[in-house]
Amino acid sequence: MSVDDFEHVAKELIGSRISSCTVPKEEGTAELRALFADYLPGSSSVQYTLIEELALNPEKDPSSYKEAVSRPDAEKWREAISTELDNLKRNGVFVEVRRPTNLTKLIGCRYVFKTKMKNGRVDKYKARMVAKGYSQVRERDYNETFAPVARMNSLRIFLKLSVTKGHVRRSIDFTAAFLQAVLPEDLYLETPEGMTCREGHVLKLLKSVYGLKQAGRYWYVLLKSFLTEEEKYTCCASDHCIFTSPDLSVLILIYVDDVIISGASDKLIDDLIRRLRAKFEIGEEGPVDYFLGMSVNDTGKEVRLSQSHYVQKIIDRCGYSDLSEVDTPMAEGLSITKDPDDELFEDFDIRSKIGSLMFAMVCTRPDICYAVSYLARFTTHPSRAVCNAVSRVFRYLKGTMHYGITLGPEAKPELTVYCDSDFAGDTTDYKSTSGVMVLIGSTITNWYCSKQTITAQSSTDAEIIAMNFATKEIIWMRGLLTELGIDMSLPTKLLCDNQSAIKLAHNPVFHKRTKHIMLKFALLVEQMKLDNLILEFVKSAENLADMFTKAQKSSHFLSNLRRLEMESKSKSLPKK
Repeated sequence: MSVDDFEHVAKELIGSRISSCTVPKEEGTAELRALFADYLPGSSSVQYTLIEELALNPEKDPSSYKEAVSRPDAEKWREAISTELDNLKRNGVFVEVRRPTNLTKLIGCRYVFKTKMKNGRVDKYKARMVAKGYSQVRERDYNETFAPVARMNSLRIFLKLSVTKGHVRRSIDFTAAFLQAVLPEDLYLETPEGMTCREGHVLKLLKSVYGLKQAGRYWYVLLKSFLTEEEKYTCCASDHCIFTSPDLSVLILIYVDDVIISGASDKLIDDLIRRLRAKFEIGEEGPVDYFLGMSVNDTGKEVRLSQSHYVQKIIDRCGYSDLSEVDTPMAEGLSITKDPDDELFEDFDIRSKIGSLMFAMVCTRPDICYAVSYLARFTTHPSRAVCNAVSRVFRYLKGTMHYGITLGPEAKPELTVYCDSDFAGDTTDYKSTSGVMVLIGSTITNWYCSKQTITAQSSTDAEIIAMNFATKEIIWMRGLLTELGIDMSLPTKLLCDNQSAIKLAHNPVFHKRTKHIMLKFALLVEQMKLDNLILEFVKSAENLADMFTKAQKSSHFLSNLRRLEMESKSKSLPKK
């Protein structure tokens, strides 16, 4: 961006939006620095704000209509806004009507701008008009708002079984999905910027728009009714975003407007997409190579999920690109306490960093599950020890960006569950930590790590609480696998490394020392009697769930990762 262009934008923005001087970093020129001094005399603070982003990164997306039409690339954004408004009119989203006499308040709206990149270059400028849903009033503007989305666990199970069945996979993306659902309520919208209405007239919404509280629900109901009523698909009771054809030859997974279709043949998928196109507007269609921020490498025989690009992005954003790598996400035996005298580093932005790590953890990185879950307990107490521990997780990710989950075929997809606990591991309140890992064949599909909500009185108590959650996960998993056509007549193995808990499960006689956990234990005993699960002992050194309850030593941790086959075939784990 030239100095003249920057000055044009700065004049529009500095007076109303920036209250302190922003001095560009090393890329900034003396002329740009002088501009800041002219506009904000007497200020010497150095901050990283929108102005600096705009000066050094011209592709930075505008945050308002005023900003979009004031930039040097304003013409591109005007075209994007015009395209969006034409799209709304073409789809009959709203109609101009005379303002009702009893109408007291309109729902506001604004634009969300996004520069679409492709292969490192600007592909197109996108403007989306969204309603200010926060201004809606319950029972006047909306009632129900809940709309389900597929669980990440369900996605991995779906892809695992698709590969096992020998299916082909295709992804589709619905264009302006929310705009296709009819709105039953009478809602009126403010006139969007860049558009005019006749005097005394307002816009009445006929269809839902992005930003409305109920928009997601109406879209889901519309798509579900088409699949179940017209296509005769069955909505899975275990996950309402998975649909199956009557003969299970086609499986569908839905996450809002992104869909993965798994079919026994290309023809079955083509026929379904043709019928979907007749009902809805579909944009991109093709092989599954990117889904919900995950890179999907589908070879036909196996599917690999990874997030190397996302990991690189958060490492760069958080400033860890130049730090050295480590081979474990947390130092062995690390224990952090909240000391009132600790110096707190509020500018460390710990919530943002933990949130970024959580997304990777939930999607494809079970190896950082314990570290992230543990450190999330200290978001209100960013002491030096906490900040160093968070930084270590990023250093670990830097050296393991290629790690992911490989979903290969199984001759017989058997379900195996590991559970473990760390008794009184939290030195602050002495509560324990539960860890659960679920495998289909040799592939990890589900993982769980959480601090227990009640205080266990013994290691047996802590193990029983972990087994209780594992049992609930087994019930859900068996139900979903059955709906997807997998024979679950054999009991599921639940592996535990606590002999006392296992003996108590086989002989459920409750005494004074154990009666307080009867309810936690009842579900496990019931499922054992129904032959839905069988409880077996596993050595602690072989218990995979152990990595979710404590910071392991390097050799043990890396050994577990090799068993889970998380490394890319093109790279290998460090030797220990």
